[in-house]
Amino acid sequence: MLDAFGLSDAEPVTMSLGTEIWNQHHSPIGHQRCAQVYVSPALDGWTLVFGSASPDQHPRGIVEERDTYANILANEAVWRRVTRERCIDLSRRFGTAHFYFVSHGDSRTSWCIAEKGELVRCYDVSVPEEAVGELAAENGYLLPHEDTPLPEGWADDIEHTENPLDWQREWFRRYRRLKAELDIPDHCDADMIAEALSVHPGKIGPHTRVEGHGVIALTRCGREYGRPRTLLRSLTYRPAPDQPSIFDEDQT
Repeated sequence: MLDAFGLSDAEPVTMSLGTEIWNQHHSPIGHQRCAQVYVSPALDGWTLVFGSASPDQHPRGIVEERDTYANILANEAVWRRVTRERCIDLSRRFGTAHFYFVSHGDSRTSWCIAEKGELVRCYDVSVPEEAVGELAAENGYLLPHEDTPLPEGWADDIEHTENPLDWQREWFRRYRRLKAELDIPDHCDADMIAEALSVHPGKIGPHTRVEGHGVIALTRCGREYGRPRTLLRSLTYRPAPDQPSIFDEDQT
């Protein structure tokens, strides 16, 4: 697996420490983002790779001066191409390769599935018109870009008060109630597809079969520019508690 991504200088780490080190480097500053990659042990037969190898982070066609919206869109198109090519190449070598992405800052999500050198499915919420194939795991769900088919004007009469949270809570209550009454499916995302087809990183536990051990390894950028410094918050990774939602107080 390491040579498939051009990795070297592997150091064994626990899953908690490996993901923590990778999270500390997930930054656009310099080559922090592409200097190291965390490779997990085999989890129920799947090996997870967190991070970007140097050829994936610096592919041909990338515009370095990203000071305009057009440049950002151009680079995103390049990385979508890189993702497809990487999945196809890995599937030729290992039989099957999956890519999953979920943004924690907005609603961006994507997934790409390749088998035996063929692209089976590729979906990105930003460009649904470029989607390839379909998956049985998506059946029964709305795709992320699809609007929830609610009646026109369903929220027009919700009263606005001095407290904007009142409107938000009522909007959410009505939205949830109408979805249930009209039997409207939920939207899927990369986490849900990963859980259905392979391994959900957030749901690894005592039930997960673990073989081997994970490693932190250097990419070409790491070898060229040096191993990045890491300030770990602790040796034992404790995920931050979920932030309370304004909607949690009422599940009606």
